[in-house]
Amino acid sequence: MSRSSSDSFHHHEHGTGVIPATYLELIQLIAASLPTDVGPAWLVGGAVRDLVLGRQCLDLDLIVTGSPERGVQAILAGASGHARLGRARLHDDPETWRVALGDQTIDLVPRGSDLEAELRRRDLTINAMAAPLQRAAEGRLAREDLIDPTGGWRDLHAGIVRATGPSSMVDDPLRTLRVARFAAVLNFDVDVETQEWTREAAPLLTRIAGERIAKELYEILGDGSRDRGLALLREFGCLPVILPELDPLAGMEQGGHHHLDALEHSFEVVRMLSRLLACDTSLCPLDPALLEAACEAVREEPIASVRSRRGHLALAALLHDIGKPPCRAVDATGRIRFSGHEVEGAAMARRIARRLRLTSAEVHTLGVVVGLHMRPCMLGASAEAPTPRALGRLVRAAEDLMPDVALLTLADRLGARGPASTAELLERQTAAVGELLALWRRGREPGGQAPAPLTGGDLMRELGLSEGPLVGELLAEISAAAVAGEVATAREALDLAAELLAQRRGATEADEQERADGQV
Repeated sequence: MSRSSSDSFHHHEHGTGVIPATYLELIQLIAASLPTDVGPAWLVGGAVRDLVLGRQCLDLDLIVTGSPERGVQAILAGASGHARLGRARLHDDPETWRVALGDQTIDLVPRGSDLEAELRRRDLTINAMAAPLQRAAEGRLAREDLIDPTGGWRDLHAGIVRATGPSSMVDDPLRTLRVARFAAVLNFDVDVETQEWTREAAPLLTRIAGERIAKELYEILGDGSRDRGLALLREFGCLPVILPELDPLAGMEQGGHHHLDALEHSFEVVRMLSRLLACDTSLCPLDPALLEAACEAVREEPIASVRSRRGHLALAALLHDIGKPPCRAVDATGRIRFSGHEVEGAAMARRIARRLRLTSAEVHTLGVVVGLHMRPCMLGASAEAPTPRALGRLVRAAEDLMPDVALLTLADRLGARGPASTAELLERQTAAVGELLALWRRGREPGGQAPAPLTGGDLMRELGLSEGPLVGELLAEISAAAVAGEVATAREALDLAAELLAQRRGATEADEQERADGQV
């Protein structure tokens, strides 16, 4: 498995063993805090890997000779003046104690009788090294400092992801996802034997709890190397096991707007999304300032309970067309249609999210983004410009997720380059997305979010309505008009509601007259 030559990792340049200053300070704080009855201590696993590579490391794992609980107490005492969140004993591993200092977490576990044997039981050679804490606190690690029974230092500098042994993947099939993740994130090659062991163990992923799969999947999807990570998951046979809903898309023809089958199109959409998230302004005629605003909103990750908003959006991109197989139909002209696939896809996406044990907020947001991804393109499908209220309806429906919906819509549109996808159509649909983002951005400005000028009670009292769906429908239209800037006061909202009500009653009377005429 080769790395991309365009962004290859400069192993020898970065793999110097020099520890970044901010993390050196943290390591020095820990080393100075641990009393003699807790030490000696070793940094292990990913902390050593990232420190050798000169990468930022937010999670430090320590093996201590004495009591981990005593070590946590000492670190907290030594960290006075630092932002600290406290300590905890991990429920899934009662021997592990965790201390959180700001964004950093430090896990402490007691040393067993054979440290080398413990390291050999880890997943990958690059994650199976230990470094004396005091030596790391001096600011530089060398090969001779490490306990490295599986050759992790060698593989780090060669750019190789290698399993610690033939049973590594079978012992914990989740490690198959970690092979793809580390190869993608570090832009490393995967050892040939490790590739085979990974393929053999991939079917065993059905044994793994959904929340563990979700953690690794989001690590892949939330990173800028997500395209290669997904490609590796496909190659190793992991993706069909964890997301079998994608399988029916393979080989499914989609019609004139598309140049790829539905599965390849889904991967192309993820690739386009990656470029959009990197603010590649060459892709479409969208105002660069609007693209940057959307990307910044996604990078800020303000949505509660979503572990990685970028990863969440990439998952929506991967799943956005899973509703097409059950909705596929061919009309009388031979045209392939997928009416309602976004609604079906949203329901399927929510089921997947629940299977992965995502939070209720994550289940909801995934369904919203998948369910709305077609609407911006539909607004731009006609030569006639969308009305402000039509734009307002969608902005109100998407709310804080408008940037996610807009970016997915653009990625979907850019990933479809069939003969029916003309430059003129792309320009119109991009313009619609631009208007939506402009409306959303205006609403984020101080005083820009239009409050609902009326309540349901106001409508019932002023227009003589009874409680029911009609009141909700009128409120939705008023809300969309407020977002669009068409109404600002209660009087204007009430006038609009009366107008809409008159139109509805007129349409009802016309329908009744037509039915009566038909019976004569």
